[in-house]
Order: sequence, then structure tokens, then C-alpha cells
Amino acid sequence: AVTGYKKMIGNFVQVQLDNSMKVKGSALLACDGVHSYIRQCMQEGSEGSALNFTNQEAWWGTTTVRPGSALEQELLHIAASRKMQGYNVG
Repeated sequence: AVTGYKKMIGNFVQVQLDNSMKVKGSALLACDGVHSYIRQCMQEGSEGSALNFTNQEAWWGTTTVRPGSALEQELLHIAASRKMQGYNVG
């Protein structure tokens, strides 16, 4: 489970996990439910209620990244341009 996070130089975020592991990425999504711990951390010190309806919808899905595909090449290019060490597609 996530116990905290901090913004890093270069538009990265570092996430602290409850097993002391640190994970670096380009985004942190608070998809941990209506009582989201991440959202509470992000809204720390803000006025008003914790939840505000914004009339937004979200869709999600999964995809397979085939070796040699244009998608794999784009993901590898993004990883290289952001110097994301250890990034693995596949």
C-alpha cells in the first residue's frame, strides 16, 4: 500500500510503499476508492469537503503491447526521453 509520495525534478513522482520500497513514475493515479488515502494526501491543507463532484467521467482499459509494434516503440521513446531507468515494456 502507498504510504506517501513526493514530486521529483523533471515531472516525476516518487511513491513510498508500506514495505519501504520506493517507486518512481511519471504519474500517480488515486484509484484507491472513495476514501482514497492518496487523494487525502494531495488535498492536504485545502478547504472544503474531501469529495467534490466535477461532472467528469473516467474510462479505463488494458492493452497488449506487442514486441516491435508502434506502441512499443512510442513507449520506449517516452521512457528514454524521460530517462526512466529500468522501464520495461512487455
